[in-house]
Amino acid sequence: MNIQAIRENPKLLQKYNGIFSLFAAFYYLIFLWCIIEQRYFGSVYQTALFRIVIALLVVSYFAVYRLKGGVELHLLALYCVWAIVTQIIHGEALQRWAFLVELQLMLVWFIPGIILHRERRDQYYNWLAWITVIFFAVLGLVCVYVAVTRNPVVNPLSGYKIQFSDSSKWGVQRLLFLTFHPNGTGGLYLIAFSLSLTLIFRAKTAGAKAAAILSAVIAFLVVAMTASRNAQTFASVALGLMAGIFALNRVAAAQKTAVRAAVLLGVSIAVLLGSYCLYEPIRKGLWQIHIQIMETSGSSAAPTAYTGTSSVGYELRPLSADNSDNQEEEEYTEDTRSYLETGRTKAWWSALKSLQLDPSRLLWGAPMNDIMDISNSLIREQLEDFHNIFLQIVNEFGLPALLLALAFFLKVFADGVALIMQDAAGCRLQDRMLFLPIIAMMGFNMLETKSFIVSDFTSLFFFFACGMLVGVYRDGNRKA
Repeated sequence: MNIQAIRENPKLLQKYNGIFSLFAAFYYLIFLWCIIEQRYFGSVYQTALFRIVIALLVVSYFAVYRLKGGVELHLLALYCVWAIVTQIIHGEALQRWAFLVELQLMLVWFIPGIILHRERRDQYYNWLAWITVIFFAVLGLVCVYVAVTRNPVVNPLSGYKIQFSDSSKWGVQRLLFLTFHPNGTGGLYLIAFSLSLTLIFRAKTAGAKAAAILSAVIAFLVVAMTASRNAQTFASVALGLMAGIFALNRVAAAQKTAVRAAVLLGVSIAVLLGSYCLYEPIRKGLWQIHIQIMETSGSSAAPTAYTGTSSVGYELRPLSADNSDNQEEEEYTEDTRSYLETGRTKAWWSALKSLQLDPSRLLWGAPMNDIMDISNSLIREQLEDFHNIFLQIVNEFGLPALLLALAFFLKVFADGVALIMQDAAGCRLQDRMLFLPIIAMMGFNMLETKSFIVSDFTSLFFFFACGMLVGVYRDGNRKA
């Protein structure tokens, strides 16, 4: 069957769209499962076939649709092309071929949203969203159990644990979720929380709405447990924006744009600030429940504390009478840190200084092994990244890549705002809510190094969400 026949036959094109989307869903579910188990399905990720299929999917799309994907997709495609060019310049194209192929997954996860028709897109989104929130809700209940008992739970599939740290490392007890840093866990549950909010408005039965609300509550609790200020901030942003969009939907379309914008911003900010104040009471409340359980049970079991990392992950050490200095650390500690106490400002300064000392980075970035060298020599710390997606992009792939990424961010943001501000009669409320995961992950990634750089579930989910929203936005434009 030739490409021309697929282009000209609507039924064949529809079948192609469905097959492409199924492959994209397969990759989505593989990455989701690898969060808890990498021995079997994770090994698939390392195979050449896994990466070859990614390349074939991207090539097949452009063979069928040519350059009809729209501005957003073209920006992503150009970003991928420029990343390949920079690696050729550095002589690392062969060395990093697997990374460059995996980078194309941002296209694979984005494309279903723009090729599926409205009904199919709704089904596709709903199925993947429900699978995701149920997956994280089950794990979230385990995290709640760990929070109120402080007993670590071992993942039988991998041997890694869900547990709590003591306050010696960060000054506050934080949830340690398997192999993830607390900030990484916060990003995962930020996805679960924002997806749950969208499903509240997409659920068709009272039971489904209740399940979506429950999953949102569980995800919000886990975000609080991580004490990740980045995740906490943008979970509150998502909740505030949900309330703002809901309020805006009740405002008459005849009202002036300024009035409607004021309603949106006013309600969003009020709920954002109110919800952000809940995190500390949640953490303290879970700790008090733990104390009550211990007093009721009269347990004499020695508490445990995080003592560092090793080659096999986080380790626990029993706290006995001989470790009286550590007993203090098991008392509840409030999170009094500020955003500027994380060392991010030093990382950002070193990233800018790296550009100043090596101006060629502005053109095509730096070789893989040299990206952090200048930074680590300046601040005398071994950083893995710059904790800022834009600074990471410009240091790794140069200014052209940064401009392409910024253009994509801004275009999707503009699409989302336009969708929200549309007349309620011309856009479903559930479609407006698709902006919640995007704005949450867009903000989260600005203070982390994920999207456009790393191929993991947190980073790639952003492009899945963007594709869904862009598809809905284009539906509205076609009707217009």
